[in-house]
Amino acid sequence: MRIPALLLISSLTIGVYALRRRLGLALFILGSMLLIDNLGFWEATIQTLSLVVLPRWCAFYSVVPIGIAAAHRPWLYRMLHPVLDLMQTIPTFVYLIPTLVLFGLGVVPGLISTVSSRSPRPSA
Repeated sequence: MRIPALLLISSLTIGVYALRRRLGLALFILGSMLLIDNLGFWEATIQTLSLVVLPRWCAFYSVVPIGIAAAHRPWLYRMLHPVLDLMQTIPTFVYLIPTLVLFGLGVVPGLISTVSSRSPRPSA
């Protein structure tokens, strides 16, 4: 089911004005969305927005209760701790793959991957 662009634009503009009570912000939203529609990027924008917003809300509503439960139950935190450590390590390897392709094996890809990723917090 496809929502017409002008209906979504007007509802977003009215919603922003109702939430913030700032006419300048509402006009900026209106102008930006009309520009996106006029340039022909509406479909791509809506697809990108749905690919970003929907997984974010799904993750939020599934992970926050698990985090709260882990904060109150030490046995659950002990079970999740290795998974959390792995999740902190994976971004380094994600940066390492393209640098290996570009620079080959050596010090440079390791340095780029180490510097460009966040170092994890020390475990207690």
